[in-house]
Amino acid sequence: MFPEGKTACYAASLLFRNASDSMTQPGTFRLTLTALVLAALLPLTASAQMGGRPPGGNGIKVGSGRLHATLDLETRLDSGVGYFLEDDGFGPLSPDLSGELALHVRPGLMLDVPSQKLALSLRGNLDYVAYTGLLTPGSSAASYLGGMADLALRFDPEGTLSVEVGDQLTRSDRTRTVALGAGILSLYNEARIRAQWKPGVMAGVAGLVSPRITLTAKAGWSQNLGAGGGGNVVALAEGTYLWGPTLTLKGGYLRAFEPVAAYGTFRDDRISAEVRSLMGSRLALHAAGALDFITFAGDRSDTLVSLDLGPEYLFRPWLMGAVGYTLSSRTSSLSARGFNYTRNEGYARLSVTY
Repeated sequence: MFPEGKTACYAASLLFRNASDSMTQPGTFRLTLTALVLAALLPLTASAQMGGRPPGGNGIKVGSGRLHATLDLETRLDSGVGYFLEDDGFGPLSPDLSGELALHVRPGLMLDVPSQKLALSLRGNLDYVAYTGLLTPGSSAASYLGGMADLALRFDPEGTLSVEVGDQLTRSDRTRTVALGAGILSLYNEARIRAQWKPGVMAGVAGLVSPRITLTAKAGWSQNLGAGGGGNVVALAEGTYLWGPTLTLKGGYLRAFEPVAAYGTFRDDRISAEVRSLMGSRLALHAAGALDFITFAGDRSDTLVSLDLGPEYLFRPWLMGAVGYTLSSRTSSLSARGFNYTRNEGYARLSVTY
């Protein structure tokens, strides 16, 4: 229970999602990337008409919001990056995941335009992935251009009834479709409509138990509106403990019920924990882990283990560097190798935000 007088969250929501994953839609991807570039140019043009770069922080002012340009440069050593052709690119496809050193160049943009009537949020980037061929000869032929674009429109975001309409398109070898395994380059598109109603009945609670502990708990229902039907309880329980002024511990449980290609729906029960420590004003250390139990409609079930740890250093307000290690392990009731693997990755990343 939460102390009297602390905050409470009142909400009831309905979520509709339509997700698809395809391996071969280059035309659609090029069209979306063109739209992404145009979305970046329009605010730039508007700013130029207003007299150049406005005051008030970095980025470019767009109405009541700002447009920010970003650039990530990343080197990643991956023990299971993908399936490549054997014999320096001239033989058959390897039956096992192969390791490689990959270079990422990721320019992008972020745009947020707040409004009481219609708020807009846009996130997008291009991601050129270059395989060096140092660990797996011939892998450089599989280098590719990926990317992500996510647009969300929120109507009356502060009102009693608010509606969000959005769409996300991703081309990556880390597909959002949990039914697929590692090493698969895919094009993923998700359209979503979310309605949130705040009538004054309690659907969740959030509060400060003590000066060091905060808790959040939410529960609801997710319904499949497709031909297969069915629904499930969804829930979130999360707690944060402030060990000291520079050390934070966080843990929680999440139950999600989502659509997925081939199976219709899946349920994800996730247990997670995170530790974050600040070393002065510039250096931060983090360690995060999660255990996911995924159950698909039918008789398939998978277990995922993930770990991410490393330091981050803020060189300038607009320049951040990070190095780290990630572990991802998956076991499935299906015997295919792409669903049963252990993947170790080391990375170094430099991020610029204007």
